[in-house]
Amino acid sequence: MPRITGFRWAAFALLLLPLRAHSDPVSPTEESLIQAWEKFQSEDPKTLVFRKIADGRYRFKTSRFAYDGELRVKGADIEDLGMEAPIMGRVDVELVGLPRERWSDLGYGFASWLSSGNALYYDQKTQRWQTFKQYRAQAASRRVSWMSFPWIGTILILALAILLIVQTQFRLRSARKLQLEAMARNARVVAIAEERLKVGQDANRILLEIRDLLKKQG
Repeated sequence: MPRITGFRWAAFALLLLPLRAHSDPVSPTEESLIQAWEKFQSEDPKTLVFRKIADGRYRFKTSRFAYDGELRVKGADIEDLGMEAPIMGRVDVELVGLPRERWSDLGYGFASWLSSGNALYYDQKTQRWQTFKQYRAQAASRRVSWMSFPWIGTILILALAILLIVQTQFRLRSARKLQLEAMARNARVVAIAEERLKVGQDANRILLEIRDLLKKQG
């Protein structure tokens, strides 16, 4: 089993950074949407009265338009379009005692509150519901932050590439060194074998000469 070196751990960690940043998204719920909507309504500077009197029912008065009465939540809907689009949540409300055909009499303030005050956007990075104004400001700040440091990703990639090149060159040099050492050992073995062969040949030649000499003397 190959050993995982410190370099490989570092390279693996660099490759996992973008994956870790986008892992484990948390899906918003209608309950969290309504809770965020309640917080927004109560903290709105133009809200004069916002008091919960029962589940989905509130005593409500605002300076945005002329209404002082009960506000009822009829439902909540979350729409996730995907493809990097923001998750939108809308709370469906009813002004109790005021028919919808009379809503146009409440003017622009009511239309603005109905469209923006009851629609929230979910930020998956912070896992919080936000108004459109808050969501737009935060998205703009993130774009500015990334544009201010567009070279970070490039530097990380270049650093990883350099580390890979250095490690590859080191391994090539090590392999070349081992290869040269093996060739030197083989050369020594061949030289020793040739020397032994020569000694053997010389010994045989001397023995033949001694034999021939003995034959002549005999």
